[in-house]
Amino acid sequence: MKKCVSVLAALCITLFQLQVSAAIPLKGKAAIVTDFETGEVIYDYNADLPCVPASMTKLMTAYVFFSEMEDRGMTLDSQIYASPKAVALSLDKGLSNVPLEEGRPYTVDQLMYALFVHSGCGATLALAEAISGSE
Repeated sequence: MKKCVSVLAALCITLFQLQVSAAIPLKGKAAIVTDFETGEVIYDYNADLPCVPASMTKLMTAYVFFSEMEDRGMTLDSQIYASPKAVALSLDKGLSNVPLEEGRPYTVDQLMYALFVHSGCGATLALAEAISGSE
């Protein structure tokens, strides 16, 4: 799993570097990319601007989940039931666009898809609760 996370991070950085090197303007208010090993800042734009963490929390949740899932005996096929709190969050149109159903099992793979592709807050909470017991 650590290799999977490393490959994902490398891909994101490579795509980001291609975007920056191609002089395509970024749409965000701020950005920073650092080398994980050295801490060297590769790129920054308004790096000191206070911002809401938004999707960074989703990425960190995915990282923690992937780091811990093997130790917890979980695979991408493991089933997770969304808590009432995760379901309620998933139904909030201002925060999530992937509705979850209470009492229905979801695989880790389905919830990760909802987290990464659709930025689903409810799915993110369900994964966090499954690996840690709470947010």
